[in-house]
Amino acid sequence: MPRSARKMSATGIYHVISRGNNKQEIYLSDEDYQLFLALLKKAKDKHSFQLYAYCLMSNHFHFLIHSDDADIGKCMHYLLTKYAIFFKDKYSRTGHLFQSRFKSEPVESDEYFLSVFRYIHQNPVKAKITRHIEEYPWSSYADYAVEKNIVDTEFAIKMMDGRTNLVNFMSFLQEDPKFLLGEEKTNEATRNKISSIVDIDTLREMDPESRDGYLRKIKESTGLSNRKLSEILQIELNLINRALRKNKTPV
Repeated sequence: MPRSARKMSATGIYHVISRGNNKQEIYLSDEDYQLFLALLKKAKDKHSFQLYAYCLMSNHFHFLIHSDDADIGKCMHYLLTKYAIFFKDKYSRTGHLFQSRFKSEPVESDEYFLSVFRYIHQNPVKAKITRHIEEYPWSSYADYAVEKNIVDTEFAIKMMDGRTNLVNFMSFLQEDPKFLLGEEKTNEATRNKISSIVDIDTLREMDPESRDGYLRKIKESTGLSNRKLSEILQIELNLINRALRKNKTPV
């Protein structure tokens, strides 16, 4: 089946997301994060796009970029290919490092831009990796609060009405995004539906038999694919496959 064309942004601004294949970690050491950022800078120099925000998580990353004159596909292909070669050589890995194509969501209003900007910087806090945005070392927070490195800060600062004062900037970042973004909106609704059946954190700690029973109820209630359930529940895909196979009646 041919791939569908990417939706183009009228503003040239995109929220870009790419994940590790099968949710695998794509950064295993500080050196990996640093190398990825160095390659990101090279990609910017080579393809002349603007980077407004980023956050590198252990198994995925978020960018807020402007690529009006650049081919976003070529930019990302360069970055992901170069990094995958480094990673697979360093760790003697084979197969795909990244999951299918990267995702790019058009950002076409000021309000949505600011929501994406907040959302990206809040990622480590929402994932409970750190309690405070400023404590996470692999986001563009420091480019705004301390010293510009690879991020083009002027546009976002203007959008924030020039909030360069650190206290005001932190207050802005901690506000809830006014929008849930695309896939996250769907996932949030699904998590709420699942939570009416069982607490998700409790589900992960259950004994296998009890967990499998709830997984079958969740599958029946949501109708989602096993892979999507694995992503939302943060439970290994093979455990979900096994639980649901038990529910099949032999022919």
